[in-house]
Amino acid sequence: KTYNSQLTRDLIAHGDMEYPRGRGREPEKIDFLQRASNEMTRNIKEWLEEYNRMLEEAKNKLPSMYLMATDHSSDGYEEFENRWNDYHQELEKFYELGILKRTEAVIGSGELQGAYSKKASFLITYLDAFEGTLEPLQKNYLKLKLFSDIFHKRNEITHKTLKFTPNGIEIYSNDKKIDIDCLTSGEKNDFVMFYRLIFNTSINGIVLIDEPEISLHIEWQEDYLDRLIDICQMNGLQAIVATHSPNIVNGHFDLFVDKV
Repeated sequence: KTYNSQLTRDLIAHGDMEYPRGRGREPEKIDFLQRASNEMTRNIKEWLEEYNRMLEEAKNKLPSMYLMATDHSSDGYEEFENRWNDYHQELEKFYELGILKRTEAVIGSGELQGAYSKKASFLITYLDAFEGTLEPLQKNYLKLKLFSDIFHKRNEITHKTLKFTPNGIEIYSNDKKIDIDCLTSGEKNDFVMFYRLIFNTSINGIVLIDEPEISLHIEWQEDYLDRLIDICQMNGLQAIVATHSPNIVNGHFDLFVDKV
């Protein structure tokens, strides 16, 4: 879509620039879909850089931590097993999203207990070193998961799926990778709107949304407020929506104010 940028609007408003007219003087073009995709790519790379930096620090500290570790008896296995499982369950979240590539084979509880009885000090030291490395990814997980869930729920009919990767967002149609520009106009509108609501809003902010039903399939309209409520609860937002569509309201009459 074609818009005037904020800078251009400011210049026009203050009389420092004439409104673009004539051939060759079109308003600047802003592709919000590509902007959202590029921003997510940058964010994922930044989060992974921080994760890899902390991972490298943990690897470098591990030998000295092990030398300083005290002996552990096998009596504390249950507590260790809980920590071990929690750490690997957190890793699994990012394997599923696609941000991290699976590099470790799954270790059965029997194998783990056997290893612990012989090498408790090393295994506990390993966890001490690596548990905290997931923090840069964990603090963004809920937003990534909610955006992914919304996209998949609203694109079940079209069989389109989304995957986060170290190189950004990838879109698939019937398991075949497609360019993000191949999304329909409604899907593009949906993508940008929910992306900006999840990732570009301020905590405890107020969001004004005008006629979100435009370009949206009826089933997407009926699902819209449920998804918006999820986002508002996560980000502490208050949203004020103006709509002419009864499908957007879809039973949420407790939230509805009739203005005539």
